[in-house]
Amino acid sequence: MRGGALLVAASLAACGDKPSAAPTSAAPVTAPSSAAPLAAPRPNALGICDMASPDEHVCFEFTDAELFDERARICGTGSRRDAACPAQDVIGTCRLPDGSVRFGYPPKTPLQHEKYCKEARGKYAVGPDAPPPDKRTLIACRGKHKGACEEEESFTLARVEHAKDECSAFGGTFVTGEGCDRDKSVATCDLEGKRTIVFYPDGQLEEPDEQKTFCEERRGKFAGAVPAPAVSSTSTAAPDQTAQ
Repeated sequence: MRGGALLVAASLAACGDKPSAAPTSAAPVTAPSSAAPLAAPRPNALGICDMASPDEHVCFEFTDAELFDERARICGTGSRRDAACPAQDVIGTCRLPDGSVRFGYPPKTPLQHEKYCKEARGKYAVGPDAPPPDKRTLIACRGKHKGACEEEESFTLARVEHAKDECSAFGGTFVTGEGCDRDKSVATCDLEGKRTIVFYPDGQLEEPDEQKTFCEERRGKFAGAVPAPAVSSTSTAAPDQTAQ
């Protein structure tokens, strides 16, 4: 150890004994070429939910007002309108079935963010560029709940396939390209995300109170069916504009 210390001291002394370079004109100071470039800012979304803690940092971007309002209720101070999620340090992005985008940051790893995305039936990509949405698909499960129909808008094919399997497991009839029939509905339940349950008169939950409780237990917004406007017997038909 003594010999090592003497060697270090000798090296330092040698450095100090070097003659100073001849004076030259001052050269401009430039940033090191190895400096990491800053991520380019993205256009603002309708709103964001940026949630950061010592254990996790994720940020959601929304272009749908309904989705933003739903998330804002639990996002607290991380909820902002007309903003974009931080572009720096993004390690993974997930296009969720409802169309929103989830940006993942350290300390979680890319594999952890990818695992969340797959479980949510989203589309994942490493880095800050969000995967494009799949074609918007309206899907419905008729008979998942007795006397009711559940519909959903999905922007990922993974969610469409999962919803089909889910519907079959509940004994329902799965339909793509159209939603639930509203003609004979008695109430609706607007669930979080782009999902709605439509109730009919022959349902298992026949009383409005039962339907309302069923809806609120799933954190939905209950609404009774709005009757069609009555046609007045004294109204006059519009004149035939084609008559000459």
